Amino acid sequence: SPHPKFPLGSFQGPPGASGEPGPPGPPGRRVSRGRARMRWGGTARRHRRATEGAPGEQGAPPNYEGLEEVYASLSSLRTEVEQLRRPLGTPESPARVCRELQLCHPHLQDGEYWIDPNQGCSRDAFRVFCNFTAGGETCLFPEKKFEAVSSYGGPERSWLSKNIPPPPALPALGNWGGTMEGGGWRLFSYVDADGNAVPVTQLTFLRLLSASARQNFTLNCQHAAAWYDARAGTFARALRFRGANEEELGHNHPSAPVRALHDGCQGRHGQERTVLEVTSSRVERLPLVDVAVVDFGDANQKFGFELGPVCFM
Repeated sequence: SPHPKFPLGSFQGPPGASGEPGPPGPPGRRVSRGRARMRWGGTARRHRRATEGAPGEQGAPPNYEGLEEVYASLSSLRTEVEQLRRPLGTPESPARVCRELQLCHPHLQDGEYWIDPNQGCSRDAFRVFCNFTAGGETCLFPEKKFEAVSSYGGPERSWLSKNIPPPPALPALGNWGGTMEGGGWRLFSYVDADGNAVPVTQLTFLRLLSASARQNFTLNCQHAAAWYDARAGTFARALRFRGANEEELGHNHPSAPVRALHDGCQGRHGQERTVLEVTSSRVERLPLVDVAVVDFGDANQKFGFELGPVCFM
């Protein structure tokens, strides 16, 4: 028995030798591979979030030194792509047509902007008038010398372009006149907002990007009919036009592309004016290149005209 002054456990000897291992315990709960991957992935993602910055913050890579030119080129390329996606209508960022410019920037006002219908290099871009009020029309103006002629009372010639007689070696084309240019007769020519001739390729692409075109022609008449002849009750004295595709456009045309917005000349008395609009979904017809004034030749007859811009949409 233990000594009363020294209870059991008060003194402890050195530890004994290890015993034999016990029997194995019961099997644990099974975990699928997918759950194990999810746990591992979650841990990996938490680790990445802990080491990365907040979303949207992209700092320079640790080996940025020596790559300044590469990153500058990438930044420049990003700017160019953005300008292609959302052109500004400037010489450096021209739109293809005015309609594209309006879709990208609905707040823009009517005015002059730069376009480049054939895309590619912007060095051949040119400035036009954009009519956003009409839905985004792209408008080219005629040369100043054809924009308005105040009065003409010259020789008796049907076609206005016969002010310049055709070369003697060329056969007369009925009532058509003008000057030979690119295989066809031309009187009117068109320029951009800076007065420069519009390149043929650019005009071709402008037509390809358009679904319709329109142009106005105003005849200021003196004792002459321009469209309807009210005295005779006929359109026999109506103006005739030649389109850019050499097609004759007038009252007898099957698709009726010409209509009168105002016909003050129909009485053939005094000084009046007639405003005609040429509209067509066949955009190759416009712009107009020549006009025939039929009711002309008497001593008291004179006329002037105003050639409006051609607008593509």
